[in-house]
Amino acid sequence: PDCLVGTGTHRLDVHWHVDPRWRTEVSGQRVTFTLVADPARQLELAVPDGALELFVADEKTGLGWHSPAYRRLEPSAALRLSRS
Repeated sequence: PDCLVGTGTHRLDVHWHVDPRWRTEVSGQRVTFTLVADPARQLELAVPDGALELFVADEKTGLGWHSPAYRRLEPSAALRLSRS
């Protein structure tokens, strides 16, 4: 496992870029992924603490995009988990 050691307060951000074939919904500390082609197929991610955010085509942060081909951008989901 990864381990960060140091003094003082620091912010750590972890990002996940989600394949656009999955619909992504955040509710509190849980993320639900639903396969668009088969809504009966779902996965769930739960985090114990930290701020969980969902971005889709967010121009301010640049998060929530994917490039299926050169010079082509399409919206997709990106998750960010932040903790200090």
